[in-house]
Amino acid sequence: GMAAPPASSAQTSRFSRVGDSFGANPAWLACFDGPASSIDLDGRDALDAAITHFSGSYARMSQATAVGVTAAWPLAGAPSPLDAELASHTPAFVLLGYGANDMVQQGTSNHAASLPAYAKNMATLVDDVLARGVVPVLFTTPPLAFTATSLHWVPSFNAVVRAIAESRAVPLVDMYPRVLTLPNYGASGDMLHANVFSGGACVLTDVGLSRRTNVRNLLALQALARLKRALIDTASDAGLDNDIGALPPGTLRTGAGTAAAPYVIDGSTLPFTDARSTADSTERRVARYDSCGSTSNEGGPEVWYRLQLAAATRVRVFAQSVSGDMDIHVLRGAVTTDTDCVARNDKLLDGELAAGTYTIVVDTYVNASGERVGHYVLGVHACAA
Repeated sequence: GMAAPPASSAQTSRFSRVGDSFGANPAWLACFDGPASSIDLDGRDALDAAITHFSGSYARMSQATAVGVTAAWPLAGAPSPLDAELASHTPAFVLLGYGANDMVQQGTSNHAASLPAYAKNMATLVDDVLARGVVPVLFTTPPLAFTATSLHWVPSFNAVVRAIAESRAVPLVDMYPRVLTLPNYGASGDMLHANVFSGGACVLTDVGLSRRTNVRNLLALQALARLKRALIDTASDAGLDNDIGALPPGTLRTGAGTAAAPYVIDGSTLPFTDARSTADSTERRVARYDSCGSTSNEGGPEVWYRLQLAAATRVRVFAQSVSGDMDIHVLRGAVTTDTDCVARNDKLLDGELAAGTYTIVVDTYVNASGERVGHYVLGVHACAA
């Protein structure tokens, strides 16, 4: 189940923002603390209770947001920006989003090299927030075309966020599909920062929702309304979303992560994400992947997945090690041992796969110090380039 908020009634009426320029933007949420004349819910009356309940937090400028920062920033220093914000505001929830600046930490043309640090920093940050008794609400990054290849890499960074949210059972607000259909992806002239409706950021009519900031305000308000009902009002799940806004259908995971019963990845419902530790696996079927032309010692524990593609698909598969050292292997067919390798890498694979069945093995590297077991984040998604 979802993580519970702190017991204090004062805390449960507060939230804080933790993020980069998207969180620091005054147009995001502040108008919900403004005059009623600046708010148009367009008939979504069920959201009024959330506006009232969290009043005072919407316009508050958080000490844990800043322009140009990455997911490593809020935990840096003593006291850290997160320390300062949580001490001064004592929120039950934090609305947390990073990604755009993280994508370019290794250069504007090398987003792949920035992905490992992002996975580690986001996992560390979310776990730190949870350890403080605060519920993080994670936001994905919208489509961004601010570099030549950024649009094709945002889904990978979002897969990291989704995997962390799933594995920690915390709320996820997926902005990406809602913004994907907006003109210029709801971006201002720099193709990075969000545009806003000229009539106000809290105008949630169809015209208002043609702007990215307004979409983000609606999605954030819906998330806060669900949190209030589920964790504060302790309402049952039944009917929670009928008057708040429909959620996309979920897909139940099948399999056990073993060679005999791998986790099943349905290629028609990508992206698929997962986050776990190889220390929890007892599978040790392959010590070396000869069919991949590799001599690396992969004698540590493994986690097995089965990908089924009904049609040829360009796929990106990555396993980012948060701790330890894991490698990723893609084998052709429903196999239970090393045979007919398609590709292997220590972090990420990217390429066209024909229709058919594939086996993906996340395996633990062994060096002179022993098995490098640890936590990893897995993402499998279609990509255009």
